[in-house]
Amino acid sequence: AGISLRVRNTFDPNDAGTLFSGDYMPDMPCVEIVTGKSGLVALEVFEQDLADGPSFDSALLEVLAQHDVRIVSKSSNANTITHYLDVSAGVLARVAAELSARFPAAEVTSRQVAMVSVIGSD
Repeated sequence: AGISLRVRNTFDPNDAGTLFSGDYMPDMPCVEIVTGKSGLVALEVFEQDLADGPSFDSALLEVLAQHDVRIVSKSSNANTITHYLDVSAGVLARVAAELSARFPAAEVTSRQVAMVSVIGSD
């Protein structure tokens, strides 16, 4: 698209940051930035007969929105939807209980995770 992206450091406002542009070509492929976030939760909802895919996911999103849960990312397949959340333990417990009550045939599980992103040039 020809749009450059500059990533700056909030904690070092005098630093120019890193500029990503379409015309930059490194001598060798390389990693430019590694970043991550710890303290996230993977909330997984497994439903063997996930026939109502879009409406099921909409209902999950509705519950998360009602509890003001911050969604960082999401993945899904034929019978599982996993939301990666930035959420407190108390809110997570309430969300999981509500999902289990609303979808009794579903298996609702959660686990602590961290997320890592790597941005590079080639």
